[in-house]
Amino acid sequence: MDTPSLRGSWWRSRARIISGRIGVGSLYLVALAILVGLGAGLAAVAFRWLIVGATQLFSGTTDFAASQGHPANHWVPWLGPAFVILSPAVGGLVYGPLVHRFAREARGHSVPEVMYAVARKGGRIKGRVAVVKAVASALTIGSGGRNTALRSTSGHSLIASST
Repeated sequence: MDTPSLRGSWWRSRARIISGRIGVGSLYLVALAILVGLGAGLAAVAFRWLIVGATQLFSGTTDFAASQGHPANHWVPWLGPAFVILSPAVGGLVYGPLVHRFAREARGHSVPEVMYAVARKGGRIKGRVAVVKAVASALTIGSGGRNTALRSTSGHSLIASST
């Protein structure tokens, strides 16, 4: 019968053999890189889905540019082309209270927040901040707002995924 220490050494020896065959220094780092890549890919797909959903909610189509000529929203057809102006305003009015209520530290751009977290908090940002920032940014982009929200979301998600 194998003891736990012998089983552990068997796995380590197999990992060394596989690492040598594929020319990689550490199989652990390769596995970690694969996991981080899969997580980032899934997060990108989820974020894109959030943006499409928010665009569908605000414009009635999956793409704001899909309406040619007279842009009209089937939710509020009486607005006519004015919804193009009002939609980003409504998105901003939703964004502010959402961030203020659920993640106050998510305000602003991500660079100062990430630098502060690295310098003062050991590189940790709450996962809640990343989720709220992603949802709020998707609402902003989906309502026709500026896409600068994407910069701040990517910084928060990167740090939050490592914690």
